[in-house]
Amino acid sequence: MNETTGSVPLSREERTDAMLEKEGLDAILASTRASIRHLSGVDYPGVGLVSDERSFVLWTRDGKRTLLAPGWGADHANQTSLDVSLCVHPQEPIDHLIEVLGNQGLREGAVGIESEFLATAVADRVRTEFPGIRLMGVDKALLRNRIVKSPDEVEKIRKACHAAELGMIQAIGEGRTGMTDREFADLLSEAVLANGAEAMAWIAFRWGDGEQRMSMIDRPIQDGELINIEMGCSIDGYHADVQRMVSAGSVSDEIVDTNRRLGAVLKRSLQAMKPGTPLVEIQAKFDEDARRENLDVWDVFFLGHGIGLDPHEDYLIWAEAEPDLLVPDQSTFALEPAVDKPTILSLEDTVYVTEGGNEILSCQREWPDLPQLGQKL
Repeated sequence: MNETTGSVPLSREERTDAMLEKEGLDAILASTRASIRHLSGVDYPGVGLVSDERSFVLWTRDGKRTLLAPGWGADHANQTSLDVSLCVHPQEPIDHLIEVLGNQGLREGAVGIESEFLATAVADRVRTEFPGIRLMGVDKALLRNRIVKSPDEVEKIRKACHAAELGMIQAIGEGRTGMTDREFADLLSEAVLANGAEAMAWIAFRWGDGEQRMSMIDRPIQDGELINIEMGCSIDGYHADVQRMVSAGSVSDEIVDTNRRLGAVLKRSLQAMKPGTPLVEIQAKFDEDARRENLDVWDVFFLGHGIGLDPHEDYLIWAEAEPDLLVPDQSTFALEPAVDKPTILSLEDTVYVTEGGNEILSCQREWPDLPQLGQKL
């Protein structure tokens, strides 16, 4: 089997088959938009986490791999390498699912589901029709199944990261004190989209302010304030996750120097991630480096997470990470360390980890120790 140093098979098919075996499943019934996209390669127009029209992927231990799709989505569905079963009006999607389960002989056994998202009506109907089926939540396992990325997936994340970085640089250069948070958010969104992103996923300002986070209000940016820009954008569903501290006017030398030291530790941590390294070891090495730099790490903050079709694809890096969870080859992570002295400062970058060396996808330009609004970078 073609495996990474972290003992995670590189191919999607191998990883998914291995997951079924590890979890003791006879089949997986995937229902979220991201899981359907990952397993089938097909995405449907729509919004939210759950695919339109109750689409499913049914992946069985005996090798059957089927995309259940709405009839109107035939053109989309035909892009997959999986078998396709279309639900055509007037058949209801839930009746279609029951029919396919029966036709494939899945009348009993363990079937993994995304229990946080699968509609109760769907689960109840499956249990009613097939009392021998045991529905088992495998939400985390399906998230982890996406940690290894194909070259095409990496390229989309790379482009999203570049759009985020260039958009931030442009918005910071055009920003000024006196403009409101809402005006600056508009400026940032427009710049990120103009630099190639297809959608803004989130924007958060004044991270540790306590007064606001995600909401943008007509509050003027005052001279001497610090703004934490935490933002995400996406290309074809794949996310970038980036944070930068920005000052509005001058701030203390202590704040500037602390932000510089935090950035240096973050960069070293990103570059030091190697396939096969336990996640707890990454956290421990970061903590050791931060202590050498006399940084007061915010003790309620974890260090990082996997990223891709979801902003958080598990593989959480923190002190309580599972000891046997290793960094896989060809995986993408976002690290977001924070300190709380002399004030809350947090930075974040997205990295692509490979045996041949790491690429910090969201930091291709030189950044000052602490950029200021209006500064051309």
